[in-house]
Amino acid sequence: MTPAKIRWVITASDLLLGDVIYLDAEGHWQRQLNAAHAYASAKAADSTLARLAQRWIVGAYVMRAALAPDGTLIPMDLRERFRSRGPTNRALGKQVLGSV
Repeated sequence: MTPAKIRWVITASDLLLGDVIYLDAEGHWQRQLNAAHAYASAKAADSTLARLAQRWIVGAYVMRAALAPDGTLIPMDLRERFRSRGPTNRALGKQVLGSV
């Protein structure tokens, strides 16, 4: 098995809906991790993060993700795995939509 490559993704929370969101390559916020832009370096992600106009988002930061051979992004930290799947207390949001 080929080891996954480390990438960096910009994530935040949607202030109005409370959902986890990810920045895509065009600068739009997406609700699915695999729609996010995967930066090759933390420096590039940090540079983009510094330029963001944050109006309806809160807590934007750069997270680590593994880029699997099939192109899927996999959160590397336990916290990010939970955030990408949605609430854990009952079926809400992404769990209801079946996109987990």
